[in-house]
Formats: sequence, structure tokens, C-alpha cells
Amino acid sequence: MSNRNNPGSGAAQAAATPPETAARQVMLAVLQDAVKTFEQGLHSGRAIDRQRFNEVDRWVASDDTDRLFTFENVCGALGLDPGYMRDGLRRLKVEVYSAADADSAPRSSTLSRRRHRRRR
Repeated sequence: MSNRNNPGSGAAQAAATPPETAARQVMLAVLQDAVKTFEQGLHSGRAIDRQRFNEVDRWVASDDTDRLFTFENVCGALGLDPGYMRDGLRRLKVEVYSAADADSAPRSSTLSRRRHRRRR
């Protein structure tokens, strides 16, 4: 049985969706995937996740508006302030890196803090 005449089918919904709404949906999906990739890369030790994180980080940092799917244009089309989004992702990155640095910093023991006196 064909879903062509079923108003709840994906094909019927796609045909009934105005192009500007469909474009916004795609842009929202792009931004959601970018944020997910960014967060995943922050917490991953896998090289591929870190590479993807770096790609998203560069995309977010760019102020390019010449192409449709730039960070600036995606945020603008969704009614989001790109600077606000950028700042939030930057803060998240700083928090995660700061926590990682604190966890990996050598802890000084009581013995290493004591000064050893030489005998004369």
C-alpha cells in the first residue's frame, strides 16, 4: 500500500512543508549535530572525535557569511545570536579543559612540601 495519499506520511509532510521551513529544519539539524560533535570531542580521547571537534571549533569561530551553511548564517536563520552561542561553547571548552588540567596536575604530598635541612 502506498503512503502517497496518507497525510501523515513523510512524503506528504515534505510536500506540504514550505521551503523556508524545510531549510530551517536542516539548519537546526546541522547546528544540533555540531553542538553534539563539539561536546563529544571535548570528552573523548579518540582521534576521530578530536578531529571532528576541531572542525566544529573552526566552523564556530569563523565569521564567514559567504556560504549558506556557515555558523553565522545558520544561527541567523534560526534567530540565534552567533556571538552568544560562540561564547557558550567557548566557556564549555574552558571548563572542560580546566577540569582536565586540575585532574592531571601532580598533587604535592606532605613529604614533598617539607624542606629538608642539611646536617652540618
